[in-house]
Amino acid sequence: MIVKYVIDTNVIRGLSARSNDVDAQKHQKQCQYFWKKIKEDSNAILLIPEEVKVELDVQLLAEIPPKPNERQRILDAVNDCQIVHEKSTRGIENKLRELSATLKAKYGSRIHEECQITPQHMRVSDARILSAAYEQDGILVTRNIKDFILYLFLSEADEEVLYDTATGEYLSISTELHEAVLSDEEFSTRLEDFFEAWNQLD
Repeated sequence: MIVKYVIDTNVIRGLSARSNDVDAQKHQKQCQYFWKKIKEDSNAILLIPEEVKVELDVQLLAEIPPKPNERQRILDAVNDCQIVHEKSTRGIENKLRELSATLKAKYGSRIHEECQITPQHMRVSDARILSAAYEQDGILVTRNIKDFILYLFLSEADEEVLYDTATGEYLSISTELHEAVLSDEEFSTRLEDFFEAWNQLD
């Protein structure tokens, strides 16, 4: 069975950077471990949303002085992946951001109790990356797990869809919490609006 991994920007940067900082070195090793494991899996496909490719290009342009070796490592990592174009629209992005804000406001503390992570409301770039993962029915791989917790509620309760390179594990929540959020009237109404808008893109 083919498994698609949708890669966030920080994973490529963590994989490619070199630093004397202990935390940065730890993240690099975590990313390298993930990358090696996935590349050895013949059923795995590495995908980069177009938004991630743009972010990497902009970040490289902004680096003064440039770091040629790091740049090459980033390019090599990108070449290991397929670039996917999100079918997202501004309306879709806004609905995802509103959903994430509702999730944080109403269930942030409860999610933190279970996962020790507080969900954050999404930026536009995060919404585009999440759109790509959702469209591809892929596993979203990131270090900034707090920015994408909404993805757990776009999926079934027991699905492994959000991989945290900082821990090397999938983030999961209880079935009870999953059901509580989906049965929340405000959240469920916004979620139905998102699904309706998404289906109209086809």
